[in-house]
Amino acid sequence: MAHLLWLLYFTLIVVAFSSVSANLIIYTVTFVSCVENSTCPQGNPATYSATFALNGTLSPNITLNVGDQLQFNLATTVTSHPLTICQNSAVPNFCKGAATSDELNTPITNAGDTTSVIFNTSGTYYYGCHNHPGMGAMINVIQTVTTASSSSSTGSLSTSTKGTGARHQLSVLLLFTVIVSLFTIIFTDGTYTFKTLGIRPIDEVIKLRQNNNPVYLVSQTFNQPTLFTSLNISSSNFELQTYINVSSNTSAGFVFRRSPNGLQYTTLIYDPVSQCLILNRTYSSLIPMFANSTIYAKHALLTTRIDDHMTQKELLSLRIFVDNSLVEVYANNRTVIATHIYPTFSDSTGLGYIVGGQAFSNVSANLIIYTVTFVSCVENSTCPQGNPAAYSATFALNGTLSPNITLNVGDQLQFNLDTTVSIHPLTICQNSAIPNFCKAAATSDELNTPITNAGDTTSVVFNTSGTYYYGCHNHPGMGAMINVIQTVTTASSSSSTGSLSTSTKGTGARHQLSVLFLFAVIVSLFTIIFT
Repeated sequence: MAHLLWLLYFTLIVVAFSSVSANLIIYTVTFVSCVENSTCPQGNPATYSATFALNGTLSPNITLNVGDQLQFNLATTVTSHPLTICQNSAVPNFCKGAATSDELNTPITNAGDTTSVIFNTSGTYYYGCHNHPGMGAMINVIQTVTTASSSSSTGSLSTSTKGTGARHQLSVLLLFTVIVSLFTIIFTDGTYTFKTLGIRPIDEVIKLRQNNNPVYLVSQTFNQPTLFTSLNISSSNFELQTYINVSSNTSAGFVFRRSPNGLQYTTLIYDPVSQCLILNRTYSSLIPMFANSTIYAKHALLTTRIDDHMTQKELLSLRIFVDNSLVEVYANNRTVIATHIYPTFSDSTGLGYIVGGQAFSNVSANLIIYTVTFVSCVENSTCPQGNPAAYSATFALNGTLSPNITLNVGDQLQFNLDTTVSIHPLTICQNSAIPNFCKAAATSDELNTPITNAGDTTSVVFNTSGTYYYGCHNHPGMGAMINVIQTVTTASSSSSTGSLSTSTKGTGARHQLSVLFLFAVIVSLFTIIFT
């Protein structure tokens, strides 16, 4: 029996600290136009104003795990711009002039060429043109740590991923309370009990704000999806505590560092289907070189057996710290995310929540502005459906090739054209379809006066929900859809009046208010969080 216990002990240690399995990550690479000092990477030569795009996105930073294999499939011939993967370089050079000993691949130049690299060591790497700076981005390779979840509960294991930069912050800001005990199988009904790693902020963090008064927000229940709803609190430095009674198939979370125009924000949601915390940094910053990847942290909520006839699922407990650009998230004291977001707008201080979805944008009556360029794309790949082979080009909004746009009723959409497109008038229209978009739209269906010259501006206010389009008036396949939706209002329950300070009352209410979610939120504002 003793030998069996030691075997189980060893197995638990391996689960807690071994790396996750490696993956093959494949990108289709094109070479496309970009806007100098805007969508082009830092240092891009004005004589080219072009860069590599991965799956249609202009020079994104890439985050990989140790052991992952990165593969580039080149779809554009780039005779004078050899696509190189390298180490020991820097921004804005990327792989410009990289020594042969620092090249991790044989540079490729012809459409159809393929190159791949396996990264066995964590660190910062680069991809880009061997001959010119400002035509690439960083490759961040991190050591993924798998941790066991829960403490003396019935449930399953979950994982938490912490990058190299995040671990540095955690070593300063966090106290790791580590408890590793023997894994014990109980009975034969699939339940088990175990203890695992615990992660929480150090007590000094609490002491830093002991003279600040918390803001208490009452519990709410939501019976339908709710887009961005402001908490009427604006701050770039805060701690937010919440307990969420999660339904089985509906996501929920928070939006923070949001600008009034809705163009810049960060979202944190919990998806019960994938059992993941999702920190979406897509719109966190307008800095071209910022690593705006989305972070996924596996986090299973556990079900505890109360007796032979009753089980109880734990609440999602979140503590979110935001200190200007630093974001730290603690979930149930066992999963943590630490990263940076670098907002560029000084008024990006809005805070609110969302229920029932993560794909949302600009969720109040706002002015939404896009800089529009006309760039190359790959037919049947990054080009929109129906794009003429004779052109293989389309409109890009803020550097993204023909994205669909989601607006709320009352929002105003503004396009600032940055490229002269004499034979491709940029049009906003209704009563069209894919792949036409606004091709040959009737005058009565045009919502703007089509624009063609660099510096032209056009805008439309959408007062009715529905599907609209933008694109070239003369050719199909050069645009996308504009989805205008009616903002959903929230439904709160009169019986849900407890706050976190009355935990026994909240506990009783949770059983009655478990249709979708129970929010019991505390927001504590303070000027200085960390030193």
